[in-house]
Amino acid sequence: MIQIFPKPTVSITVNQFGIGGKNCSITDQDRTIIQNRCKNFLVIQFLIHQRAQVKRRKFIEAVRIARPDVILAPPAGMRDYNQDHDMTGYLAFQARVLATVKASKTEHDIIDHIPPLFYCTPLGGMCSNYHPQYFVDISEEFEDKMNMFKCHDSQQGDWCRDAFGVSYNDILKNENEYYASMCGTPNVQYVEAFELCERWPVIAGAHKLLP
Repeated sequence: MIQIFPKPTVSITVNQFGIGGKNCSITDQDRTIIQNRCKNFLVIQFLIHQRAQVKRRKFIEAVRIARPDVILAPPAGMRDYNQDHDMTGYLAFQARVLATVKASKTEHDIIDHIPPLFYCTPLGGMCSNYHPQYFVDISEEFEDKMNMFKCHDSQQGDWCRDAFGVSYNDILKNENEYYASMCGTPNVQYVEAFELCERWPVIAGAHKLLP
């Protein structure tokens, strides 16, 4: 999942594929292409098939390496058709807290704060139990976002239309237009929406970290 913030902000993308080695789902050549196209993004990748404790420890380590001010993740709680997305959101929720706990041992030191967690829109915004509170104008960045999304080869092609009758590219565009319509703000064509994770601990003033 790729979220575009205005250019001064650094975004961290977390997905379910492997960091590297024999179990990695993408080749070194593919990784080089992605890195060249997405130079301003840190891509942290995980092996989804490993045991839960190992996966959780990798997420904790990723948070300690990145030391983020804010985390964006898919919403947990059975709100997405894809189990990988749901599990990623759940592990992100755990890792943001455990990254501050000394008893959770990893190679890197603990971080000095709990970063707030915002959930991104699931299913192209078509989810009845997703209620975003914060809306970010991405009109100027939308073209860059689409170009980056098109680098995600597995999300391109006829298979999606054959399976679901829609194109992921169209879903992405329609989602950002839909939230722009919800806002009703003049000269705003594309908007990303976010839902603050309200499970304890909730970080006061977290919305100030969004653009």
